[in-house]
Amino acid sequence: GMVWEEAFEYGTGLPLKDFYVLFDKAYQNIFNSNEDLKTYLNRECPGQWNCYVQRGSEDFDQIAEGIQAESEEKYGRDSCDGEWWTCIEIDVELPDQAENSDHGAPLDVEAMFHISSCDELLEGELREFGGVKLPIAASFDYAESIDSDVIVSTQWYSTWFHLDTNADGIVCGPGDDG
Repeated sequence: GMVWEEAFEYGTGLPLKDFYVLFDKAYQNIFNSNEDLKTYLNRECPGQWNCYVQRGSEDFDQIAEGIQAESEEKYGRDSCDGEWWTCIEIDVELPDQAENSDHGAPLDVEAMFHISSCDELLEGELREFGGVKLPIAASFDYAESIDSDVIVSTQWYSTWFHLDTNADGIVCGPGDDG
């Protein structure tokens, strides 16, 4: 029943912000001592940033703050009574509480990157999304409405809803462009 930060501190004895200070140092040391890892840019910084900044460097926090500000401006998180996706004007009814199948992808808005076509989702290299290359449903009800493999993620659907051209609640499903 605790919020994440309280549960983390209760379970580890370490406040989350103190953990991240230690984690950033350890993460930086991993890359300083292993040249092979440096070739994987998405391990050095979140893939949606398209950057070469390593976690723990001086620029990392500045970029993180910029990404946070952009997402708050884009999704109006401060002016929203519910979860961030409930602030988006959309033709599809979204659940008040997120519905997600076991897709293994991050669910925080800062980790969600933009794609511009279904080809990027269905055929692209989506390491940041756990390699999943299936249509994405906004809820389990929408997923049950089609006869196809689909994962459910309210958050990811909301991020990519512009790709649901036929407004059936499925991103890059049957009938969508691409």
